[in-house]
Amino acid sequence: MKTVGFILCGGASSRMGEDKSALVFEGKTLLTRARHTLVPVCDDVYTVGRNGTDLIDDKPLAGPAWAILSAMQKVEEATPMRVVVLPVDMPLCQTKAIKTLLDASEVSKTSVFAEGYLMPLVLQTDATGLAKISRVCAKEQSLSVRYLLSLFGSQPVAMTGFSNNTFMNVNNKEDWQNLQKACQNQ
Repeated sequence: MKTVGFILCGGASSRMGEDKSALVFEGKTLLTRARHTLVPVCDDVYTVGRNGTDLIDDKPLAGPAWAILSAMQKVEEATPMRVVVLPVDMPLCQTKAIKTLLDASEVSKTSVFAEGYLMPLVLQTDATGLAKISRVCAKEQSLSVRYLLSLFGSQPVAMTGFSNNTFMNVNNKEDWQNLQKACQNQ
């Protein structure tokens, strides 16, 4: 089964005040860090978001669930497939964590996400399943990641051995400072 990686980087970054994907942490942009996390475990890796990304979100700024669904529809010729979704603002997430999710998805033959968090996640689908989910979502005004996970029948995976910092999101300047402090204390 083909494994495709999506790096979500299309938000407005309004809380941060600047494009999060271009922020530099430990010598690399957050986008570069995310790509380096996914490349070892994915056949293809795409950025998903607004203009300038590999896959343009059909409903820009409508939230990550719409971006995920929009991107999956654009690469559906690769079905059946597993889609690994990693937000660009999760700079401490490691390839090892993604591999844990992929292994759990393979064993359970279902979509999975990190327990206690909505992302990162792995969605498994084929053309029929994606078409069905797309029809259901077309009727929705808003779409949450939680609801999308339920449509895919996703199961939580215990991420034993990973610290909470692994799944830290950096959404604003305070989060950015907390990230810096967390890494200084390690």
